[in-house]
Amino acid sequence: FSINGELSIDVMNLDVPSGVDATEVLAAFTLSPLFHFGPPRLDFVIGPRLGFFADAASMSASGSSSETTYSSTGLAYGFNAGAFFQLGRIWLGGLLSFTAHDASESCVDYGSGEQCGDAEGDAFKVLTLNAAVLF
Repeated sequence: FSINGELSIDVMNLDVPSGVDATEVLAAFTLSPLFHFGPPRLDFVIGPRLGFFADAASMSASGSSSETTYSSTGLAYGFNAGAFFQLGRIWLGGLLSFTAHDASESCVDYGSGEQCGDAEGDAFKVLTLNAAVLF
């Protein structure tokens, strides 16, 4: 058994029309306990993820002075599963991670002041494959 903290920062590529500048960044911090099992020198792991996230995006037309910004915060939850092999004092391997980002509040600013409210809609989901080291 191990307890892990995970910080992920995703800078996203947005599909926008030509002449539009757009950026989006998603940051999440999760607590991720892992349950370890397997034969000697090989370790399989599985466990939940639970934490918080913040998402921010901005968009503006080239040459325009107005900018639209969007942000949201909320709960991040999911699971990790992976395998590691022992190499001396460290363990090398990988994790398959699934995280759903369920926004509780969202804000938008079209250039005339920020308006915030309860977020509605489906959770934003991310599936990743990560190289990892345990020591």
